[in-house]
Amino acid sequence: MSHPEKVHHSPLAVDEIRNDPVGRDVKHLDEEYVRFENTGDDPLDISGWTVENDAGERYEFPEGTVLEPGFHLTLHTGSGADTETDHYWGSEKPVWNNLEDSVFVRDDTGTLRIRETYNK
Repeated sequence: MSHPEKVHHSPLAVDEIRNDPVGRDVKHLDEEYVRFENTGDDPLDISGWTVENDAGERYEFPEGTVLEPGFHLTLHTGSGADTETDHYWGSEKPVWNNLEDSVFVRDDTGTLRIRETYNK
């Protein structure tokens, strides 16, 4: 029996998961998202951190991605131009399962920082 990988706390937290937007998911990819929050007191550099689902699909935050204390960053499934508050996975299909899935976040060294399962 394998043991689940230990989650090492970080100030990055999942604030909201919108896994099932209204309408056909494939037509509303920008409305499917995970929103993160920096719950710490200091700016958090998440450059090179990855977000992954149960299927192993992965997004990597680009160099220079810094989240100020108390600020949010929304990772949309679809395509668009990244801003300080919104990043885009660039997927042409839904990433987050409507019924059940997990959000895994690893830092730039591969250490698991978040494991958030929904609708289990």
